[in-house]
Amino acid sequence: MASYDYDSIVTIFDRPTLVLAGPGAGKTFLLGDRVKRLLEAGVNPDAITVLTFARDASLHMQTKLLDTKGGFGIPYKSLPNISTMHSLGFEIINRKPKFVGLRKSDLRVQEDEDVKELLYRDAALILGHSEADGDLARRCKRLGNCERGGTVPGCSICEKYWSIMAKCNCIDFDDQVLFACQILEGNGDILAEYWDKCQHLLVDEYQDINAAQFRLIILLIV
Repeated sequence: MASYDYDSIVTIFDRPTLVLAGPGAGKTFLLGDRVKRLLEAGVNPDAITVLTFARDASLHMQTKLLDTKGGFGIPYKSLPNISTMHSLGFEIINRKPKFVGLRKSDLRVQEDEDVKELLYRDAALILGHSEADGDLARRCKRLGNCERGGTVPGCSICEKYWSIMAKCNCIDFDDQVLFACQILEGNGDILAEYWDKCQHLLVDEYQDINAAQFRLIILLIV
């Protein structure tokens, strides 16, 4: 990556830009400034998407963009799409839940890790595996490098886990991203809509992504 000064970073619009900086260096402020410069350059706010990794970060970004005192003073109607990676995934899943074996009505996110651990244990035992195998499969899926129909032994446990969850019309926190990738990969019309929304994709805390989140980002921009 070449070295650029601040003004160059916030005004390079024709190619990907990766900013490396330590904590407290102002990376999030830089994203907000970049949004403002894009809008001033005439970019449609509907073509800009900002992804963060926590709800409070999304709210902070929106507040900073709207703030007329110490912020960027962007009118509410001109705000870009701002969400967490997982909220965007949930939105995409709701576009076509049946594609991943779910129902649109009353689709819920099960975020309790203790419940998830128990369900993985049950899935493993149903298939004749051990509790330890279930725990390994759960930890493996958390890395995000996961595919339906995989040949690794733990994949069958994940398949059974998804089957149990589908009966309750639930997904877990990680599957919001994983299932969104599957829907985008299998539905070109939906993918094209999100390409339009992500002509300028800004990702906060990029260093924290896992394999599934990287896969989602690549789908949104390529």
